[in-house]
Amino acid sequence: MDYTDPSYHPQLKQLAATIDQLDYYEILNLQQDASTAQLKESYFSQSRALHPDRFYHLPDEELKTAIHKIYKRITEAYVILKDPQKRAKYTADVNGPQRQEKLRFNEAAEEEAKKEQEEAREVCKTPKGRKLWRTVEQDLRDEKWDAAYRNLQSISLWEPGNPTIAELKATVDKKRKGLTK
Repeated sequence: MDYTDPSYHPQLKQLAATIDQLDYYEILNLQQDASTAQLKESYFSQSRALHPDRFYHLPDEELKTAIHKIYKRITEAYVILKDPQKRAKYTADVNGPQRQEKLRFNEAAEEEAKKEQEEAREVCKTPKGRKLWRTVEQDLRDEKWDAAYRNLQSISLWEPGNPTIAELKATVDKKRKGLTK
């Protein structure tokens, strides 16, 4: 299809005006259960047909701006949908109650969620506590119960309300006293 034909220009301008209400599947003309091969085929077909370089010679600046916006969104859709984890999250988001807010994948929100998950998994929250925790992990691997207990006590000074440290300290104390193996 030759979108440089002037008969398509009004449709392209209309698409650019409404593209913000379309999800990535609609942009690429795909069903949500489309295969990776279908995704790739749709992307390459559309990106070839709507590449901004095909329109550079046209005098209509409004059309060029519209094409750039469409092409950018086609590429964005492909980048998100080709990644299995991002695709799963995006699909769940656009099928959820906040569809309108989730039509565009927000990389910053994704990074923030990953950071929160990592922080939740971290045993220690303070820099000194984390440094000592690495030492405790090595002491536990080497079965150096007294050293592990002393380092856990030090962590308790930096992080007094940490329940994981308190629990582990009790377990290590039993091991160093020979009460459990």
